[in-house]
Amino acid sequence: MTAQSPDKLDNAYPDIAFGPLKLYRVVTGDIQSNSGWGEPYPFSSPPTLPGDQRSFSSLWRGYVSHFRLSADGTLTLLSYTYPNSPSLGRNNRQTVNETLVGAFWLVMKPAFRAPRTYVPFHDGIIVLDRSEWKAPS
Repeated sequence: MTAQSPDKLDNAYPDIAFGPLKLYRVVTGDIQSNSGWGEPYPFSSPPTLPGDQRSFSSLWRGYVSHFRLSADGTLTLLSYTYPNSPSLGRNNRQTVNETLVGAFWLVMKPAFRAPRTYVPFHDGIIVLDRSEWKAPS
């Protein structure tokens, strides 16, 4: 499989630095399920792929999600971008602004084929205690 493009994550939380880690998915439940990819977070606003969206090997799903980790520790899905849709041209962004709730994990890696680090959120707030983050052994 061709290396896939990560999602975008703006980090405004002052006590967390992700370093080289990039966001590849937001999941819920058992992170060991689905070959370590867990279950996708159930967004209220799923992406609406344009009819002329062309697939390409580095972005099989056809879109990039853009998130913001706020200074209060909450995560918001800001938008989806459809980079390969000719009909949308420069207007290739679907605004969402959905704040995530409950318990979920960020699946982060420094590169597509690198080991995963799982960053937990409880009640919609990032867990600062890195001993609760699940990293490869």
